[in-house]
Amino acid sequence: FPILCTYLAYGTNDVQREALWAISNATCDSHKLIIDPLVTKYKLTECMATYLRSRDSRHLKNTHLMVAIECIDNILECGNAHLVEGDNNPYLVSFEEDGLLDWLEEMQANDNLDDQIFEKVAGIVEKYWNGNDGSNDRLDSNDRLDYGLNNNQNTNDINQEMQNSYYRNNNNNNNSNHNTPQSN
Repeated sequence: FPILCTYLAYGTNDVQREALWAISNATCDSHKLIIDPLVTKYKLTECMATYLRSRDSRHLKNTHLMVAIECIDNILECGNAHLVEGDNNPYLVSFEEDGLLDWLEEMQANDNLDDQIFEKVAGIVEKYWNGNDGSNDRLDSNDRLDYGLNNNQNTNDINQEMQNSYYRNNNNNNNSNHNTPQSN
């Protein structure tokens, strides 16, 4: 993942788009194991800001804007899942420091923005920065997500768990395909 973050920020246009898709897909994983290292260790928010600011966002295709916005939402939602009473989303500071909040606000002010993208951006800004603290979505301390990062679990262990999960899912899909009767 470190190379993907680097490619996102500094690659050629085609490579940046592919890195964005790969990173966004990783943030969709149901276990969310990779999000914390992406943000804290590999500086994803900084790389995302560099990518989005390196070009005029008006010239990004709506598809790529939506992928970036979905990735942003996935990261912030994961941060909310860490919350217990009184905690703040740990990723909000990174978003603010790296300029992604400013970018989201600029997108809201863009009169040429597609309505669907505008609604998604406005929803993110409202949910995470304008008083909707997600208190109904907060987890109590017994349900808090544990990525193992506080228990000295290293990135290799996380990557191994993700690979194991991928292979289990693929084996289950392959086995179910073999059990399906074939018609002649």
